[in-house]
Amino acid sequence: MIERDIKTKITEQNFSLDSNIILFKGDGRIDFRLTIEDKRYKYNNVYTPTYYNFTIIPPNSKEVLNTEKNICNNNVLVLSFTKDMIDEFEEVGIYYIQTHLYDNDNNCVTLPPFNIEVKDCVAENGDIYGIVGKVGIGAVDICSIS
Repeated sequence: MIERDIKTKITEQNFSLDSNIILFKGDGRIDFRLTIEDKRYKYNNVYTPTYYNFTIIPPNSKEVLNTEKNICNNNVLVLSFTKDMIDEFEEVGIYYIQTHLYDNDNNCVTLPPFNIEVKDCVAENGDIYGIVGKVGIGAVDICSIS
């Protein structure tokens, strides 16, 4: 498993990350540990939500993915991308993600969405394809007819 820590900034209009998330087709089991620094809401008299989940809208799809509810520890939300989520050409593009935070009684507050990008690779299994062309490769046949 690969992990990356990301700090967030939340306002009424934006959920921003301290750095962009860019993945490539076929990347897998990467956990983004999003630290929430939001003092606008209290959950059972503390600033840490009890549970969270994500709604993910993949590119080129009308399918909506809802993650399972997870326990929030120390204001850290873990967003996981597995290889099977981003291994097809149709899964390349912009993903829109919205976060839902819950208290002990299952009351919810929804945060503004943010996005990540999944890009195509320049090669797969040694074969060049996609956005890269082959340079310096050519063949000439000489045919002579008598």
